[in-house]
Amino acid sequence: MSKDYLTEDTMLPQDQNFVCISFVVDQTKKSTLTGTKIRGVFKDLDSASQHAKKIQQIDPVHNVFVGEMGKWLAFDPDTTSKAAGNAEYANDQLNEIMKGHEDNQEKTKIFYDKRKYESLKKNVEEAIVTSTKTVEDLEKQMTETDNKTDIENLSSKLESINKQIKELSVKKKEYEKKEQSCTKQLESHSIKQSLTNQPSVSI
Repeated sequence: MSKDYLTEDTMLPQDQNFVCISFVVDQTKKSTLTGTKIRGVFKDLDSASQHAKKIQQIDPVHNVFVGEMGKWLAFDPDTTSKAAGNAEYANDQLNEIMKGHEDNQEKTKIFYDKRKYESLKKNVEEAIVTSTKTVEDLEKQMTETDNKTDIENLSSKLESINKQIKELSVKKKEYEKKEQSCTKQLESHSIKQSLTNQPSVSI
């Protein structure tokens, strides 16, 4: 059994359980704008259905749909489509759309994390380069002085910076692993999407 992605709202106004809705779309398809009119909210399905029939008599031009509040409602502007006349089919299609939306949201988050770890790794690499150059400079200074105190101070600085370089190297490996993990997850998402042929959903 496939997972149900059509979440339902549990916080609803009292006695507002069913709604009558009408839609209007640009039949020329020059605009993506859709008009929506809420034509009444009711406690029970019978009251909503009766109201829808009354409106339909007054306004035969626009279809009146009765839906349950707090639930995703499938809408197809083509009233002759299979989805328009078959609630089970429409919900299956809507569920696929919601699944695609969730997958795309997750993919976007993974992509963001990947970019974040790439940036962090780059910063660490730059810090390692800078610290390594400092080490080289300190080592050069040590070879150029015979002063015991200076040598001790330089040696102490070298020890501290070398320790920092080791810590940075550990962080770099950590970020590399996380970046690689994100890359694999993105590849996995792409493979799954191509296999299931999910509809593309804008985020």
